[in-house]
Amino acid sequence: MLKKVNQNKFDKIFNYRSIWISDFHLGTRGCQSELLLEFIKYTQSEKLYLVGDIIDGWALKNTWYWPQSHNDVVQTILRKARTGTTDHEMISEDEKKQLLSELENVAFDVQDKMDEIEARTGREVTDG
Repeated sequence: MLKKVNQNKFDKIFNYRSIWISDFHLGTRGCQSELLLEFIKYTQSEKLYLVGDIIDGWALKNTWYWPQSHNDVVQTILRKARTGTTDHEMISEDEKKQLLSELENVAFDVQDKMDEIEARTGREVTDG
């Protein structure tokens, strides 16, 4: 399990050949997105494997929950993918493009939903 660290006392990036991350469950209150972001920030890998329930669609259908930190996770992964720091070895190029497109669509859908809620309520949507 990830342990929260306020500062990387080594002030360096840890390099690995492969990193496997599974079952984030973005879209749920139990998701530890801040810890995941911290982990991603201080690691670099030739291959980053995203396995399992990355986005919990079932939970989102029942109750909409998508704080900024979940958006940050999606954007960070997309940024790594665009800069070539992740290699989606397990999927074809077409599947990779489809996955990236779906992640981008989720980010846009989340922003649209937040804008809609803010317009309807007159209040800014914040974490939790």
